[in-house]
Amino acid sequence: MKNQPESLLAKLLRVSRMANTAYNRKLMQQDLSVGQPAILEYLNQNDGAIQVEIGRALDLQPASIFVNLRGMERDRLIFKQPDQYDLRVNRVYLTQRGKDVIKQMRKTAQQTDEAVFLGMTPQERETFEGLLERVGENLSKDYHKGNKV
Repeated sequence: MKNQPESLLAKLLRVSRMANTAYNRKLMQQDLSVGQPAILEYLNQNDGAIQVEIGRALDLQPASIFVNLRGMERDRLIFKQPDQYDLRVNRVYLTQRGKDVIKQMRKTAQQTDEAVFLGMTPQERETFEGLLERVGENLSKDYHKGNKV
């Protein structure tokens, strides 16, 4: 039986996993678990969010959010404070240490970006970025219809 050529989607998934693995390995060296960078970035834009908002925005299950936030609080990346109007709700805020970690994460992302696109011209990168945007838009249409791709 002849080997079938790898589909474009299979290539995209394979390369995406490789890039994600490389990035996550570097983040783990900074003592971050896989889910924490997205939460930190979300809080950087939405400091004071509540746990439910974070989970909804990042499409994470409540248990995943709980475990990640507990570890992040233990590591002093975040702190929780009761909502001033509803004491049953805790708001989540970045600590200075959390903000410093975000700066380091961005340096790591830049280094990974440079390694991933090594040897590509600026025009090739721009073309690739435009194509990825279109792919993302196509997936987003399906995703928002309730068809989680």
